[in-house]
Amino acid sequence: MDTIIEKAVKNYRLIKNETDTVKGAMGLINPKTRSGGTRISEQELRVLFCAELMKNDIPFSVETPTLEEYSFTGANRLSGNIDACLYGFEGGNYVRKNNIEFKAHNTNYRSDFEKLMGEEGDNAFIHVLPHIDNGTLYRKEVKGRKPVINKYLEEIRAVYSDPKKPKKFRSITFYICILSPFRLIKNIIDKKSEDTPAKIEKKLALKHSVKRGSSLLMGMKKTGKK
Repeated sequence: MDTIIEKAVKNYRLIKNETDTVKGAMGLINPKTRSGGTRISEQELRVLFCAELMKNDIPFSVETPTLEEYSFTGANRLSGNIDACLYGFEGGNYVRKNNIEFKAHNTNYRSDFEKLMGEEGDNAFIHVLPHIDNGTLYRKEVKGRKPVINKYLEEIRAVYSDPKKPKKFRSITFYICILSPFRLIKNIIDKKSEDTPAKIEKKLALKHSVKRGSSLLMGMKKTGKK
């Protein structure tokens, strides 16, 4: 899964924008918005990811109904959908191995983490950020808008603190794709070894600084320095 995700992310930064001068053909572009800017979303990355799966004959499904029930808004518990699911084979049958959610921008992640923690598997969260500054990823003391990883931790704590929420995941791998300057940051939490919010916070807390358009990142594994 790592190789497929990293290939898709690296291809993502190569796609053209609708606002660009056309210099060559490529099948996928970032569309422009009504205001004339460029839309950055998780949808294009999901298309590239699925294309890599098809190239490598890896069985997968999209918008896959969850096996557990969830109540994201406090109403009745219902089945949700996983953005993509990868399968293996056991006893001549397809078996779900990896549940994957895609996200873009600093937004709300509650339903994503409830599903990734609730569904059995070695799961993944793939997150696109157009750019970062010194307050984007993580701050120990939070004032104003919450950084991305602080929101991750908030949602993880909420799932762990509610005995009614299923916790069947084996692991969750986090991929943060920063487009400018380009970085792919990766980290993993394992249910067996990081089974408390305090241990998870220690693992995910990321010190970082941004100077003159380039990022210096510590605490997570990073790839794609160029």
